Amino acid sequence: MNLGVNNGIKTMSGENVQAEWFFMRSGVQNGPVTEEALVQIFKDGRLTSDSLVWRHPMEDWQKAEKLKPFSDLLESISHETVVDEVVDDDPGGVQPEAEPEVITTSQVRPWTRYLARTVDGLFFGTFIALLGAAGIPVIAQLADYMFGLFATLLWVVIEPWFLSKWGATPGKWIMRTWVVGKEGKFLTYSEALVRSFWVLLRGLGMGLPGISIVTQVFAYQRLKTESITSWDKDGEWRVHHEEYGVIRIVMVIAMLVFYIYLASLGMMEQMDATGLLDAIE
Repeated sequence: MNLGVNNGIKTMSGENVQAEWFFMRSGVQNGPVTEEALVQIFKDGRLTSDSLVWRHPMEDWQKAEKLKPFSDLLESISHETVVDEVVDDDPGGVQPEAEPEVITTSQVRPWTRYLARTVDGLFFGTFIALLGAAGIPVIAQLADYMFGLFATLLWVVIEPWFLSKWGATPGKWIMRTWVVGKEGKFLTYSEALVRSFWVLLRGLGMGLPGISIVTQVFAYQRLKTESITSWDKDGEWRVHHEEYGVIRIVMVIAMLVFYIYLASLGMMEQMDATGLLDAIE
């Protein structure tokens, strides 16, 4: 499983690509991109001096005109614009070659994160259910409501192992989502364990009916308005997204169909054991 990423994140081979800048455009957070790519975006006129940019260790977003890497550039661009307005273009001159488009991905994707966590839940829940079906006593004797609680708490200590090793869980890998620290490195197990607990408490409301819905709504609203969740802000962690294609969507649909199939088999077995099937027939 190749979980290396190449945008400001340390890859499995140890290479660290310095794509560290984020920027706001049309109210959407974009990045990370390299400083060279961000400079080109300014040159293309897609961002202005009032555009907000950020990178670690800045405490907050800043206007580009206030930052040294871009202030001189923006001043020169402004000067060139004035000169162009005074001097008429030569209609017979050679037009400069268009600069390549810099492709960026929105880093505020609550539904992608939710879908990734749902896939993890289906994957891990199915795995635990199969262990119970295989006759492992501790799992096989759990009641339905206790099974969900057991699987949730067990995942809290297993998820950090995935994050510390590869920066992603199976669900996050499918949705091309990674969790890294403020320096672009994978979290340690202890850091990832703290994050998983905070997600369970603040984001999922410990899985308690009613409370879970409220906490998820609050987490969604905060992510949309502040571009970061409370637990990632407190831990100085960053969730990085890349585009995913049709194949990965098909993988998710296939997992959902398989889970529904297994659930239907379990329901049929329960109905058969209680004699409901005979009554229906």
